[in-house]
Amino acid sequence: TYTRASKKPWVGADPAGGDMPAKEKNAPAEKAPVVTSKHELSPKAKSLTVRCSTLNDRSDADGTIKTCTDALSLDQNNSEALFLRASAYGQKGQYESAVADYTKSIENDPNFVRNSESYAAMGQIFYDKKEDQKAISNFKESIKLLDDFTVILKLAYVYMRLPDYPSAIPVLDSAIEKGLVAYAKSPDLKLKIFDGYRNR
Repeated sequence: TYTRASKKPWVGADPAGGDMPAKEKNAPAEKAPVVTSKHELSPKAKSLTVRCSTLNDRSDADGTIKTCTDALSLDQNNSEALFLRASAYGQKGQYESAVADYTKSIENDPNFVRNSESYAAMGQIFYDKKEDQKAISNFKESIKLLDDFTVILKLAYVYMRLPDYPSAIPVLDSAIEKGLVAYAKSPDLKLKIFDGYRNR
């Protein structure tokens, strides 16, 4: 999934009659190794990016934004710093800035390891803003890169809200199918799979 923080999940009521999948709204990204996309970072830029990741992991949005901005002043093509700063902007409700950074991170490197998470995060932002077509587009792009059952479920909920039930049903079919496979390894997905069945 694109957010894996350890806080309690956020479940938002869905106007289509179900719940959005359990997710911490605008959660910080999981701490991960620093990944540079097109070139190696300088030692100072790499050090700042590692610190940015640590601050983000601690949910220190202001510290993350400042440190990532410092890292980006040394290398504006640092996709990891852009991604982490976008996550922090999302935590603060600064959604336009978050979308701008997620978008730039993707444009900077179409093969960046976090692009699926960026698309999914933007899909959530647009869903919350009730910009359903943009939400659909971003969730679909996320699914192309990583066929994640939770994101598929979110896509179905956008179709349900439109309402476009003929489009929602096969997406729910897919979410349930993939969710049952994932459930074998992660029994904690039970409630999300239940939501898929209930909404279908």
